[in-house]
Amino acid sequence: MKKDKEKEFITVYWAPAISQNVEYHEELNMLYLDPYNMFKYLVSKRSKFDQKASVLSCPAFKEKMRNTFVFKSSIESHYSYETDEIGEVKFNPLNKNFAPLSVQRVPGLDFGPTLIVETPYIFFADSDLEASFSQPIFHPQGYTKYGSVVPGKFNIGSWFRPYFFEIQMWNKDGELLIKEDEPMFYVEFLTNKNIKLVRFKYTRKLGTYAQHCVSAPSIFGKNFPLIKRYKKFKDSRMNELILKEIKENILGECNE
Repeated sequence: MKKDKEKEFITVYWAPAISQNVEYHEELNMLYLDPYNMFKYLVSKRSKFDQKASVLSCPAFKEKMRNTFVFKSSIESHYSYETDEIGEVKFNPLNKNFAPLSVQRVPGLDFGPTLIVETPYIFFADSDLEASFSQPIFHPQGYTKYGSVVPGKFNIGSWFRPYFFEIQMWNKDGELLIKEDEPMFYVEFLTNKNIKLVRFKYTRKLGTYAQHCVSAPSIFGKNFPLIKRYKKFKDSRMNELILKEIKENILGECNE
């Protein structure tokens, strides 16, 4: 009976993907708050009225929200930015304490640049699992009036690479304000199984494994498709190496 129950879960491991090569980056760990489950959060806000026909009783809504987790900001960060005529973006912090911000590429869209908040995350699952990243859509509008999370999806059981909180801005010049405790992005795990979310410490060894995945195009070619990357990953037993190192550095399960 216990074994059958365990099969209903997929364990997702997550960590701050902070660099182990720069000493001061160790302190950025305090910028990473544990996430919370979206459906549990909404249930805690349930109204006093009869719930038989409410949105919380809708199977489609429940199926989507029960495996969606919210990652929020631990600090208020306020910046101004401007884009020059050759596409270079400059930004300035407008408050004393803020999360690091960077621009790693020229604007891909005409209406504004892409800014990266330098607090990368990393996820790994103990089996094949698609993770979908999106902007907060079921919280009051915050930073999303300035821009949108760049959405994406990949198999976190067959690939190991950092996820960056990347924002596509609506305008070429303006400001970006992310408030303390404001939701930054959602992660939806695309499965009908339950998710057990476990935090771990990101070690130097795990950093080298992640960099190996990031560098895959330079090894196998720029047009190396994801499906082939996943096969190389599994055939070389990278998943086993990563899972072994993660399990030796577990911090604990996220309970929210």
